[in-house]
Amino acid sequence: MGELEFISLLDGLLLGDGGLVRTSRVSARFQLNQAASNVELVNLTESILGSHGIIPRRNFRAGGVRLIKSGPKAGKTYVQQDVHYVSSRDVRGLLGHWNRWYHTGKKAVPPDISLKDPRTLALWHMGDGSYQKTVRGVHVVHLHTNGFDDPSVETLCAALQRDHGLHSNIVRWRRTPVIALRSMNAKEFCDITRSHMEPHFLYKVPYIDIKHHHLCK
Repeated sequence: MGELEFISLLDGLLLGDGGLVRTSRVSARFQLNQAASNVELVNLTESILGSHGIIPRRNFRAGGVRLIKSGPKAGKTYVQQDVHYVSSRDVRGLLGHWNRWYHTGKKAVPPDISLKDPRTLALWHMGDGSYQKTVRGVHVVHLHTNGFDDPSVETLCAALQRDHGLHSNIVRWRRTPVIALRSMNAKEFCDITRSHMEPHFLYKVPYIDIKHHHLCK
C-alpha cells in the first residue's frame, strides 16, 4: 500500500474513533476500540495497518455486569459490552501523522484533509456516522463530529462540497457540532460509500428513493 492510499484510509479512521498517541520524540501509536458488534471495522483496521507494514495488536475485553465500588453510585450495577481493541506498536512513521492531526494539542482536522477517496468517507461513516428517516420523511445522514471544534467541522463541510459536491449543515447536539446531509445529499453520500462499507454497516447506507429530485437539492 502506497503512502497516499494509507493517508486516505488513516484519515477515515481518525475522523471516527481512531486515535494516535505520541509515545516518544520519534514515534507514535495508533489505537481503536469498538463494541463487539462492530468487530468488522476492527478487522478492517487491522488489515489496513498490516498492508502498510505496521504490525497490529489485538485485544479483547469481555463485558458483563459490573459493580460500581465508589462514588455517588456505589453499590449499583451496570452492563458493560464486549470490546475489541486494535493498536499498533510504537512506529516512527506514524509521528508525522500525529503532528498533522494533533497540531493544536488535541485531535483536529488537518487543513489539507482530502475526502476524494470514497473509502475515507466509508471509514468515517462506519466509525461515527448514522442514518435516519425523520417523521416527516426526510432522509438524513449524520456524521457525529462532536469531538471536533467548530473550525474542524467547517473544514469538513467545505471538503464534502469541494470533493463530492455534497451540501451539508452543522447542527448542534448537546452544544457540540454534528454534520447533517439531507435528502439528495444523503442519497448521494450513501451511493458514494455503499460499496466500501463492511456488511454489518450497510444499514447506514440504505437505497434512498427520492421522487422529486429537483426539490431536494
